[in-house]
Formats: sequence, structure tokens, C-alpha cells
Amino acid sequence: AGLAVDEAVARLNRFLCEKSSASRFVTMFVFTMKSDGRGRYISAGHNPTYVYRAATREIEELVSNNMIVGAFPFATYDAAALELNPGDVLLAYSDGLTEAENPRGEMLGEEGVKQVILAQAPSGSKQLEQKLLETIQNFTAGRSLTDDITIILVERVGDSLKP
Repeated sequence: AGLAVDEAVARLNRFLCEKSSASRFVTMFVFTMKSDGRGRYISAGHNPTYVYRAATREIEELVSNNMIVGAFPFATYDAAALELNPGDVLLAYSDGLTEAENPRGEMLGEEGVKQVILAQAPSGSKQLEQKLLETIQNFTAGRSLTDDITIILVERVGDSLKP
């Protein structure tokens, strides 16, 4: 059996504090989930993670519930419950997504991402992924990205999870 998510993040924090300077740290969203959709998560200084709830057709925001990792050796990490129901889609992303800029220097922003989620998540994670990538391409109009973009989508389909 592996470590609980809170103990794993606490060990990673201690390791990073010992191995790096005080000016280096990471934010992260980490979760564990069983095939029945129940699990736990830690958001350590990370931007919000979105969960599209199929039953209500609304977005739930999972805001940071812990300190950044690698800066404070005394930090402890508490995992919160997370459950995905059939049809729910979780979107975790790096801030390069919301900070993508159009030629006028305007950012896509959290509201822009949420609009895509609300419009596309009912059709599933594959459709949402395709539309997010399309939105970034169209929004930036070929402009170079100011930061890398990482997108993780997890969808609960029936009685199982589909990454």
C-alpha cells in the first residue's frame, strides 16, 4: 500500500526544503481516486481546479487548501474529500492556460476557461480537451505563449474513471 496523499506531500515538502534554496517552491494539485469516484485532494498554493458537475451543470471550484510545497519545512498538508459522480469532469491546469494572451495583451482568464467548460463538458472530456486547445489557438492568434500550458482532465464515466 502506498502513502496517503497528505503524508506523500509532506515528505516531498521536507525533501524540497532540504535540497533547494528558500526562494524555490512549487504549487501543485494532487489527488487520489478510487474507481467508485471517491478520493482525496490537496491543492498546495495552486490555482483553482474546476469540477463540472453533470447533475447541476455547474462548476465547483476547488481552491487552494494548503501552503506551497518546498518553502516551509514546518508545513503540514491536509487532504480534503473529493468525489466525482457519473458525467462529472475535473480540470486541473497550469496558470499558462488562464494567462494566455491575445494580440491586444488581454488574458484568457478564469472566466474564459469556465465558459468553455460549461459549453463543452456535457459532451465529455475528449470534446472539452479539443475545444480548450482550439480556444487557446484562436484566442492567441498565433502569438507566442508567455508560459507553458498543462491541462489534466478526468471524467467519471458510468462506474469508472477515464483520464
